[in-house]
Amino acid sequence: MPKTNITYTKVGDYLIPNLTLPPEDDNRPIGVWGAGLRWRP
Repeated sequence: MPKTNITYTKVGDYLIPNLTLPPEDDNRPIGVWGAGLRWRP
């Protein structure tokens, strides 16, 4: 089994992995469908 560099935090009887997400690029255009399709009740 390959060794990974994932660390865990123990919460009660569970081990929760400490995961981080890469930063998102917030400058992406939402496009025609994102601008035109809105939720309308």
